[in-house]
Amino acid sequence: MKVTALKSYRSAIGRELRELREERRWSQSELAKRLGLSQGWLSRIERGDASLSAEQLLYATRIFNASVDRFLPKRRGPSGDQIQNALARLGAAHLLELEGAFPTERLSDALNVIQEVLTTPDNPRHVSALTPVLVEQAAELRLPALRKRLAEAGLERRLGWLVDNTRWVLVRELEETKSIPLRTLNKYRRALSRLSHAGFEPLARTEPSEDIFDSTIVSDASIDEARKERSEISARWGILSFLQPQDFQSALRQVYAPD
Repeated sequence: MKVTALKSYRSAIGRELRELREERRWSQSELAKRLGLSQGWLSRIERGDASLSAEQLLYATRIFNASVDRFLPKRRGPSGDQIQNALARLGAAHLLELEGAFPTERLSDALNVIQEVLTTPDNPRHVSALTPVLVEQAAELRLPALRKRLAEAGLERRLGWLVDNTRWVLVRELEETKSIPLRTLNKYRRALSRLSHAGFEPLARTEPSEDIFDSTIVSDASIDEARKERSEISARWGILSFLQPQDFQSALRQVYAPD
């Protein structure tokens, strides 16, 4: 995926916010005051250079009586079936390959698949399936390159969150070495070493912003619920998601230790 595509989220929000503001014939100053922002920051948002916080986005939907979907870019990427098949072929063998979903050249590359899932996390099973993909592809992954791509869209913390969840899973799986075959044990050790040296640590955030990850989090109530139920890892990375480390662990076990 090109860098311009990665910027689609910020650009879509900025474009829709500007259009809605102009439909109301409001100045930037007036809308900024309603949203509790400075005019300069709103100008950056409308240009796609900055982001609204979760609360500000929801408040904007109420101000303009618009759905959250209006602020999201229209999906032009691969279908969910194509992504699932790509995940299955890259290591998430517990996912069923679906007929009729022909692979694309772009989805043959693990980095592109991980990026696609993290950028548009429509399916929680696809997200948790990234853990076995990371383990299977650990030796080949160019994680710094992927981090740079995601940083262009302000989504860098999602990759760190995924890596952190996967490290959590591997540490706990390695504590049960008696039940793990030696070949799998060595694979886990290599993956953990590679991910632990990738340099992913939570970034110091100067803004009180959160990244709404799950597509089901669309209201104040669901935001509050996600804050209460999210894991320590999600809280550390500023991610709003109902996914727990155990979900990633379950995906890994379905691949390497199926019942």
